[in-house]
Amino acid sequence: VLNVVVRMLTRNSKQTQWFLPTSIMQAALEGRMLTSGTTTSLRNNYMRCKVDRVTRIHQPMWCDGHWYLMIIDVPRMKLIYLDSLRDPAQAEARNITMMRV
Repeated sequence: VLNVVVRMLTRNSKQTQWFLPTSIMQAALEGRMLTSGTTTSLRNNYMRCKVDRVTRIHQPMWCDGHWYLMIIDVPRMKLIYLDSLRDPAQAEARNITMMRV
């Protein structure tokens, strides 16, 4: 469901934002590299503008059985995370997970 929403947002968004599917996060957390075919597909389907024009990158994240959203604010060089169940006890684990991705 998340990847369907990501695809819809990609089609309807400004050209300066990337909405990325869960496969990038999953690969990063599993410590594996994406294949060149997967990388090409991701670039063609989700990264509609060149990296020097990106203002925000939206990445769904999974940590300890809970989904949240990481946003990379490129111009401000900040990580933002949106979490409907923000738990201070989980903040450090989520921060580590975001940094790994």
